[in-house]
Amino acid sequence: MVKSNRASQWQWRRSAFWAGVWVLGTLTLWASLTWVERGSIQQAQRDANESLRVQAGALTGLLDRFRSLPPILARQEDIGRLFTPQSDTTVLRDKITELAYLAGAADVALYRQDGGYITSARGLYAQDLNSQDATAELLRAPAESRLGRATLIEGDQARYYAFSALVGGVTNPVGVLVFFVDLSTVEQVWALSRLPIGVTDERGRVILSNVPEWRGRLLSDFARRKPNTIDLRFEGERYAAQEATRALPLLDWRLHAFGISPDLKLDQKLALLFSALITVSLAMGGLLFLRRREQLLATERKERADALRLERLVQRRTRDLHASNRSLQQEIEVRTETERKLLKAQEEVVRSAKLAAIGQMSATLSHEYNQPLATIGTYAENAERFLERGHVDRVQSNLSLIRQQVDRMAALSRTLLTFARKSDPEVRPVSLRAIFDDAVLLVSPRARKAGVQLDVQAVPAECWVMGSQIRLTQVLVNLANNAIDAASVQRDAWVRIEVQSHTEHHAVRVIDNGPGIPLEQRAAIFEPFFTTKPAGVGLGIGLSVVADIVHEVGGEIHITDAPGGGAQFELILRKAAPNP
Repeated sequence: MVKSNRASQWQWRRSAFWAGVWVLGTLTLWASLTWVERGSIQQAQRDANESLRVQAGALTGLLDRFRSLPPILARQEDIGRLFTPQSDTTVLRDKITELAYLAGAADVALYRQDGGYITSARGLYAQDLNSQDATAELLRAPAESRLGRATLIEGDQARYYAFSALVGGVTNPVGVLVFFVDLSTVEQVWALSRLPIGVTDERGRVILSNVPEWRGRLLSDFARRKPNTIDLRFEGERYAAQEATRALPLLDWRLHAFGISPDLKLDQKLALLFSALITVSLAMGGLLFLRRREQLLATERKERADALRLERLVQRRTRDLHASNRSLQQEIEVRTETERKLLKAQEEVVRSAKLAAIGQMSATLSHEYNQPLATIGTYAENAERFLERGHVDRVQSNLSLIRQQVDRMAALSRTLLTFARKSDPEVRPVSLRAIFDDAVLLVSPRARKAGVQLDVQAVPAECWVMGSQIRLTQVLVNLANNAIDAASVQRDAWVRIEVQSHTEHHAVRVIDNGPGIPLEQRAAIFEPFFTTKPAGVGLGIGLSVVADIVHEVGGEIHITDAPGGGAQFELILRKAAPNP
């Protein structure tokens, strides 16, 4: 009895299974055929859209090339002189033949104001403009200060588009200049496409096409619309196609591009085979599923035990991972603290380099202060004497001179305090002119004392770079001071600071005519505590600080031989937009 019930249940399951297989196969076949047909239509539409985009560019590009030529040439005085009664016919023909050749036009023709034909380069339209309606617009539009346009269709081989302009303008008209464009050149480009293309006028007549049998006929005779597709006929065959169109308003034309749907017979067979394979595969999979169901139930208990053991193993590994993470976090904290201390030490080195530079400039700066102070004293004594004598105007003049000296000392003090201040590590747009001004104010006294001529190029106001103004001023001061020290041993010593702008960066160069730097020392010139100066004269940290600052702001520094001898340091600084 139990065995009979089991057999009945198995028979019922098998019948239900095969019924499900049949339903599944039917649905799979329908879905496959639908998917293949939809993909074919979508592919044809994509082909049509792409062909329309490319070929519309070819057509409009050809016409745009000639559209501006007649108005431009019509304003030329030598074109206007062609319409004088004294103009020789041979000269006229040679001139317009040259125009047609240089412009690449099919023909160039001259007409009188009343539309009468004068001459042309190749005689494509050797008759009056008002002889037919198609060309009357070439005469009427220029008289209304518009560009004349006309389409000339003469059989299957002669198809031209014409542009016209009034020579001499509306104030002094002398005639009409017409350019003829051969539209068959567009068809030659379209001939490279395997897809049919056509241009129709407002009546639906085909003007241009890469299908010869369409030309001069109505497009509707060859393209009949059906639901979801177009029945297209060309080259003696019928095709299922998709259409993409674009209106050309200025020409009163419409461009049509067609995409051909692939033959669905082979695709349908493939879809049927694909559906059968899916159905058979699912059927075999279902049978295997039924056969293995009991085996899976038998192994479920074993898998549950294995999963429990795996869970305990994962918990143990997770504890080990947490311990490793805590150790790694502690190491990260130690490294972060070490990096913070390193940055602080680097900032102190930069500040020490600033103070060292200020100490080196102290003697010359004291002279810069003493000279204005002595001048102020002299002007003050003179002001007292002038006041005793009642010369008030001379007193005011001396007070003005005293104020100028005070302003000079204030500017020097302000620049010196800014230079000594702790710099802002933030990299932002800064003015290269301001950097030059501050650096020159600090190094000029030293250059005068050393007898070195300082030549500084004027920096345009729009020169901005990425960096810190105080840090980049320190860079320029260090390089200029080193150049002054190197050049001071020469008889005609000079130092030149210049800037050159490039597409992505500004190049600042500090050049001197000193003895230069040997090649063997250049590899170590930016190392800390390396110096070429005598013992006790330099610390050897100036160029190291310079290199660090330049790299921090994303720049580069290079050293080369200066033209004519000496050394040249070049800073490559990133361009920046000026701050408002």
